[in-house]
Amino acid sequence: MNELGHILREAREARGLSLAEVESETRINSRFLAALEEGEYQALPTPVHVRGFLRCHLVSAFDDDK
Repeated sequence: MNELGHILREAREARGLSLAEVESETRINSRFLAALEEGEYQALPTPVHVRGFLRCHLVSAFDDDK
C-alpha cells in the first residue's frame, strides 16, 4: 500500500465506513476504491478518472458533516 492509499483507508475507517458505504456516497465502484487504497493504479481507468476518483474519495473520507 502506498502512503496516499494508507491515508485514504485510515480516514475511511476512522469514519467507520466500509468500501460499500463509500461506493454508495461517491458512486465509485468499490473495486476502484480498493485499488486506490492499495495503490494499484494499473487496475484503474484513465488518469482523468483517477483524479476524479481521488477527489471524491478524499471528500468522502474527510467530510465531517456526514
